[in-house]
This record gives sequence, C-alpha cells and structure tokens, in this order.
Amino acid sequence: MKNRKIYFIDVVYYNCYTFYRRYEKDLNEFSGQALTAVCLSLNVVGILILMQKLFKLSLFENKWCTLFISLPVLLFTVIRYNKYITISEIEDALYEKNQDRIKRLNFITGIYVITSIFGFLLMAIILGELNNPPPFWENWW
Repeated sequence: MKNRKIYFIDVVYYNCYTFYRRYEKDLNEFSGQALTAVCLSLNVVGILILMQKLFKLSLFENKWCTLFISLPVLLFTVIRYNKYITISEIEDALYEKNQDRIKRLNFITGIYVITSIFGFLLMAIILGELNNPPPFWENWW
C-alpha cells in the first residue's frame, strides 16, 4: 500500500478506533469516527460560543442551532474515513515512526480528547451559571 501523510486528526481517529475496538465487535470504526467528530464539533462550538460571549454576537439562538455545525462535521468525518483514508493506511504511516514518537502522539491525542469533552462541559457550566439568575427557591431557606 502507498503510505500517505497523516494529520493529527487521523491519529485522533486511530486512537478512538483502537479504544472502541477493545469493547465493540461491529461498529468500532463508526464509533471512532463519531468520537472524532464530537471532539471536532465541540471545539468549533466552544470557539463560536466564546466569540459570541466576547464580541456580543448572536450566533446561536438556542442549543439546537449547534446541530448545524455538528452534523456537517460528522458527515465530513464519516466520508473522509470511509472513502479517502483507511485504518490500515493510518497504521502503516504511524508505525513507520519511532516508538517514542508514537507514545507521545498517543498521549497528546488522549489529552486532546479528554480536554475537548470535559473542557467544553466545564465552559458550558461556567457560562450557564454566569448567564442565568439564581433559582427562585434559593431564597426559601
């Protein structure tokens, strides 16, 4: 097979795929694609929410508007990893590198996935608490 140049997002997809390969039998490729798309869309939505907060823009009327970002990201991710690049090509390109670099890449991608998910949740909780008044029952005690 012809070795291709792989990008960081390909390594993220490969690590998500290998995570799900341990626990699933059939849908591990799609689950890896979905987790990769979740990380990418959470990053994009997080950046847009911060821009909306800082520059007083009105990008999202409600939480359902984020689907206009998340669904195309999922679609492009699924198309990319089903049609243009395969797991075997990513494995071949990845294992041509030395073992220390592979371990570093795996560590960095793990940190990226965890930070993407939990960082977005933390940002959403903090912004939600800052933007919403305290509940009415707080004054009862």
